[in-house]
Amino acid sequence: MSASGAAEARGITCRFGGLTAVSEVSFSAAKGEIHGIIGPNGAGKTTLLNVLSGLQRPSAGSVLIGGEDVTRWPSHRLVARARLVRTFQTVRLFSSMSVRENLMVAARTTTTPDHKKISAAQARERVEEVLARLSLDGHAAEPATALSYGLQRRVELARVLVADPAVVLLDEPAAGLSPQERHDLADLLREMRGSGVTVILVEHHMDLVHAVCDTCTVLDFGKVIARGTPAQVTANPAVLEAYLGGRHHRASEVDVTVPTGEEDR
Repeated sequence: MSASGAAEARGITCRFGGLTAVSEVSFSAAKGEIHGIIGPNGAGKTTLLNVLSGLQRPSAGSVLIGGEDVTRWPSHRLVARARLVRTFQTVRLFSSMSVRENLMVAARTTTTPDHKKISAAQARERVEEVLARLSLDGHAAEPATALSYGLQRRVELARVLVADPAVVLLDEPAAGLSPQERHDLADLLREMRGSGVTVILVEHHMDLVHAVCDTCTVLDFGKVIARGTPAQVTANPAVLEAYLGGRHHRASEVDVTVPTGEEDR
């Protein structure tokens, strides 16, 4: 498999009985690009991530990572072979483990170029590097779930980084974070992009989307209604109608109050 990091969805459709959660969704994200997936609640964003990460088989369409069709790959193979890692809307840390131990679990899933697991010594070295990089070394021995919510989110991202990913799927990583924590998250995402990691970001905080995303795909009722840069899609009348038109969502349900990328005031 190529480790290019490029990710592509082609005509993804996902049906649950008579409900079509995602309908013919296509997009691509190049190596080292941050691609935003945005849209109102219930638009199909998380279902799309589930398909991309191997947790849900699509009814139609295909997923390509590094140019290879991985549509039928289970999630563990995507982690080991395609170096695709994701987070979820809710924090999912091992409650009985320390911060360092949580990272060690992820580090031991990492493989060498010939698909052999890295050694315990290599895993420990990688964990200590990431702990220092994300300023978590002072919390390394603490129970992960005893930390503040913002720090737990940072531990999740640290766990992503120790897995040495080529493609990262992030499902609302800024949920519950303060403006300063979102600012720190934006810095980390830019750093990931600079290192060549491809990031697919599902997010409601448009200040973060504007700050980091190169391109965006907007979903509504499972269908693509707009594509382009953050500035282009947030100026699109169809996007404004989907968020603020009152058809099925109140304006207060999503954060679209900062459409210019400015920091919260």
